[in-house]
Amino acid sequence: MAILNQQSQMSIPVALSVPATSEGIVRLLEPATNSDIATFRIHRILFCARGPSETAERQCFAFTCSHGDSAENAIFQCHVFRCDIPEAVPKILYCFANTFRRVPKPQRLSNSSISSTELDFTFSVSLDFREDDGKGGFFACPKDKDVFKFRINTEKRLIISVQQAGPHEIKIERCFGLLISPGRNVQHSDMQLIEL
Repeated sequence: MAILNQQSQMSIPVALSVPATSEGIVRLLEPATNSDIATFRIHRILFCARGPSETAERQCFAFTCSHGDSAENAIFQCHVFRCDIPEAVPKILYCFANTFRRVPKPQRLSNSSISSTELDFTFSVSLDFREDDGKGGFFACPKDKDVFKFRINTEKRLIISVQQAGPHEIKIERCFGLLISPGRNVQHSDMQLIEL
């Protein structure tokens, strides 16, 4: 980031458009004509970072995205940006953070308008907490009704098992995190993110 910031004569002015939801597209626009220079699907962005606030890079930020269908042919690109206004950098990264969190609400469709290619996927999920037994192993935490009983000052492991239960299979390439919440049919806003 520091090297690119010093090479200011090579910079290209762009306008950045960040989508409102996690299914959108980040667009780099040519400022004069508003035409697309490049586009990136938001779910392909793997990492965002900013320059240290006490350096000349405080007005810079970057994101890394992947291109390709599989791990074997994936290409990773890092895009570095410099803002004319340093105070805009945290606001831009805040927009990215909100975009990653926002899942669009499903559109209500009548049964007659459902596509014949639409499939239902069913998953069976189990959650287990394990505690260090002091001998290098881990044992399952005891439960009382719907509550786990934890011992203090012991290392814990969270084990989440996800298995497909329906007739259709879906290939999952990567998982960025897991949203969990107690109960059934919960709202997205009630869920807590566990980053992996």
